Amino acid sequence: MDPADLQGVVAFVNTVEAGSFTGAGARLHVTKSTIGKSVAQLEQRLGVRLLNRTTRSLSPTSEGMSYYESCARALAEIEAGQALLASRRQVPSGKLRVDIPLAFGRRCVAPVLFDISNRFPDLMIEISFNDRRVDLIEEGIDLAVRMGDLDDSSSLAARRIYAQRSAICASPAYLERHGRPQSIEDLARHSVIGYGREGVVRPLAIRDSAGRLAAFVPKARLVLGHGERGVQHRLAG
Repeated sequence: MDPADLQGVVAFVNTVEAGSFTGAGARLHVTKSTIGKSVAQLEQRLGVRLLNRTTRSLSPTSEGMSYYESCARALAEIEAGQALLASRRQVPSGKLRVDIPLAFGRRCVAPVLFDISNRFPDLMIEISFNDRRVDLIEEGIDLAVRMGDLDDSSSLAARRIYAQRSAICASPAYLERHGRPQSIEDLARHSVIGYGREGVVRPLAIRDSAGRLAAFVPKARLVLGHGERGVQHRLAG
């Protein structure tokens, strides 16, 4: 269908329902002559007289009544669709795919998502847990929560939602055997559990003796691919 074929349909439907060009113009907030021209152009495109016009009244022809009923149903469907979209903007619904880190996600993000799911029963949330970098578009993910610096990307909309402080920890037994490091140089000589993926160990952000933030890449004897195992190992050891 040519989009031009739809021009005048709303004016025609409102004219039939209002019984006059004047009434239709009042409904649509335009002049009587604008409505009359729209309906006349519609009749010309269709090649059919839709309205019987007299000096005192307007009435649909038999073809006009059939056309009106079809158009009225179509416009009602459009209005229903718009109302549905408006309601969904007010109350979350549909499907939301969220990808979150394993340790942080399980402890901090998942409880929030569970609460949202309870509050909005029309919303279905699909949660995946991993620490790897994901391609949101390629993998069909609507929202990803990640920790650390965000690489420049014009295709992502990002918002900071949390600030996490980290610390380097050791068990009392380990410190008793190996001593307590006093500097970054001392730390380089200690056994460290590192976090990394694909052969790359993620650096630690540590402040030096002058208070400046420095990146320290540990010579880790044990490298773990996600935070959950790191937390468990620290708690166990």
